[in-house]
Amino acid sequence: MSTSRPQLEVRPVDGIIDEPLDIRLSGLTPGERVTVRASVDFNQAGGWSTSVVYEADDDGALDLNAQVPISGAFDRADANAFIWSLRPDDPGANARSLAEGLAPYDLRFRVESGGLVIGQSIVRRAVAEDVKVIEVREPSIQANLFLPNGPGPFPTVLVLGGSGGGFPDRPAALFASHGFAAVSLAYFGVEGLPPELRRIPLEYFESALAWIGEHPLLNAERLAVSGTSRGGELALLLASRYREIRSVVA
Repeated sequence: MSTSRPQLEVRPVDGIIDEPLDIRLSGLTPGERVTVRASVDFNQAGGWSTSVVYEADDDGALDLNAQVPISGAFDRADANAFIWSLRPDDPGANARSLAEGLAPYDLRFRVESGGLVIGQSIVRRAVAEDVKVIEVREPSIQANLFLPNGPGPFPTVLVLGGSGGGFPDRPAALFASHGFAAVSLAYFGVEGLPPELRRIPLEYFESALAWIGEHPLLNAERLAVSGTSRGGELALLLASRYREIRSVVA
């Protein structure tokens, strides 16, 4: 039997939301069953949680990227499952709000082992701390510009949202966190633009492309467009019409 106290290590302790998790346990009794739970409280979506049961290996250790749980919310060796398997404690919670906002959140881990409870909290960020965000509110363009740290000019991504409207800030923030300038472009659903996704003039996007081409910190020779949902359709449409766009993520 192990005489050492169980230890939990979760990495990164403070990271961007798309950084893979590494979770390890040591100091367990070989063959011991332990319950691992993750939880988070979102301002708009309330509490979310997930849990699984593992069996310690012959060394009394667990690598959650290599070990398959024996029961619980998921059945694969994947530490990131503690994020994608999160479910609302209140079944009526608005799951959509998980993808909104740029505020960091604390992801808490709790391990129950042999009557002991150990835990660790980590910080997950939607945007790197050194990213600059500039509001652009002009008659020809409504956008939030995300700039990574450095002198520029930066390879640039024009980011388009879907049928929800507004500014697609979450994907733009991630692009900027990885070294790209990102233009989070609204094309309906904000003040000064059409209220609905209906009869949006292509000239508006021409104006946005012209604005990018004139901005000293944006490298228009390395311009991509990225869109999700209806924004993915729009990204393909724009790329088929405007040679300024060099690549597409749709």
